[in-house]
Amino acid sequence: MGKRKCNVSLIFSLNFEFKVNFVTSLLQTANFTIEMAGWDDHDAGLNSSLVELYVLSWHDEGYLVENQQPIFSGVYNFFENISTLQFDLPSSGMYSIIARVMDLAGNAAYARALILYDDQSSIETTESGVVVEGAFPDGSDHWFNTTDPGIPIRISWTGRYTNRFQVENHLLSTVRPFNQRYPTYDEQYIIDDVIGNRTYEEYPSDGGGGVVEYRFVWREGFTSREDLRRKRAVDEPEDGDWETLTPLSDNVEFTVAQRNDGDSRTFWLRPSDVIGNTMSDYINVRTDSTPPVLGNPAVLAFTPNVEYNGSQYYSR
Repeated sequence: MGKRKCNVSLIFSLNFEFKVNFVTSLLQTANFTIEMAGWDDHDAGLNSSLVELYVLSWHDEGYLVENQQPIFSGVYNFFENISTLQFDLPSSGMYSIIARVMDLAGNAAYARALILYDDQSSIETTESGVVVEGAFPDGSDHWFNTTDPGIPIRISWTGRYTNRFQVENHLLSTVRPFNQRYPTYDEQYIIDDVIGNRTYEEYPSDGGGGVVEYRFVWREGFTSREDLRRKRAVDEPEDGDWETLTPLSDNVEFTVAQRNDGDSRTFWLRPSDVIGNTMSDYINVRTDSTPPVLGNPAVLAFTPNVEYNGSQYYSR
């Protein structure tokens, strides 16, 4: 193919004129614009660029890969000074934009950017619950029967939250490295997407379930069931009150300096996926180390309804 003199200082940038979450390669809306910039050739000069948009599909060998045919293909002459292109993605999924830039001598360089577009998924709960180690569950309440402050409060939620759509469609899975598309080509002229939050590497999530972040609030100080119920209903924590759980984990542990019978604490949890979907969940951790008290012993008194007549059996 001759000497390859296309010098690449920048692949191409994705510019979005709407709010997206995390980084620009993660979309919740179908329309976006790419900007062709940073290409140069000091010898022959630039000639044209081929821009193609592909849908990625799951391969049985364990990675996402471009379909055989692009859903968009266009050739642009650099003399026309075309620097931006607009696209509308047809449906949620993983996409790649591949640019081939050629100089006037016929040399080429390639670059790829990956986009995850998802406007339909959500965080869901599964049948798995929230577990408080050593506590007795009763709906959203979890009861400790000890006031010993030396016993930590360990809370776990293994497998409780998921983004089913992203998992079933492998949207966070590994993408086949770009250089494998052109196995005989010089790798220095094949530039893959290694920047931003959706590169060709697998995006880590909790247990592979699609949750990439947990934020939590640990609240203390409720002293009665009615107070707890009222606070829970109207006082979900403000956005600034949440703390990110680092590193990503499906459990957390708290220690309390003092426990008293009647204490109530609330644990709020917000799982989030890579596109920014989230939800709020909570449990109450309560303390009661006292046994039940018999209020009126007379109600348990035995009152026969016939006199004893010498028989082995008689009724009340």
